[in-house]
Formats: sequence, structure tokens, C-alpha cells
Amino acid sequence: MAELKRRNVGTGLHYTAAHEFSYYSGRFGWRPDDYPEAHFVSERIVSLPLFPGMSDADQDDAVAAVQEVTEEFAR
Repeated sequence: MAELKRRNVGTGLHYTAAHEFSYYSGRFGWRPDDYPEAHFVSERIVSLPLFPGMSDADQDDAVAAVQEVTEEFAR
């Protein structure tokens, strides 16, 4: 997310596992380690920019940035 931001592409954390919300952790005592797969996904899925007024150029920029970052971190 930081690398995409550095390339001027905003992202957001897409998914928070239910057991990590304060209500559930407080009520049931659930911890991130109780559901490791959900926790893993929760820390890694991001939302990319997507909105009706997004121009083709903005889409191209976002795609290029994702490609650059994934190639950089695949090494």
C-alpha cells in the first residue's frame, strides 16, 4: 500500500476479518491467531481506486503502478 501511495495511487484496506472487530474480540475473546487464514487475508487484500468518473488515463496509471509494484516485490 505504501509503494502504491508513493506512486500516487490511493488504496484502502478492503477486508477486516470479523474476529478482529473489537465487538467480537471483546465478547468472545477471539484473537487474530484464532483464525490465521482470515487474519492473513485481512492484512493483504487492498481496494484499488474505482469510481464512475475515473478517466482511462487514471485507470492506466493505477494498472501500471500495480504492475510495477508487483514486479518489484516479486524479485
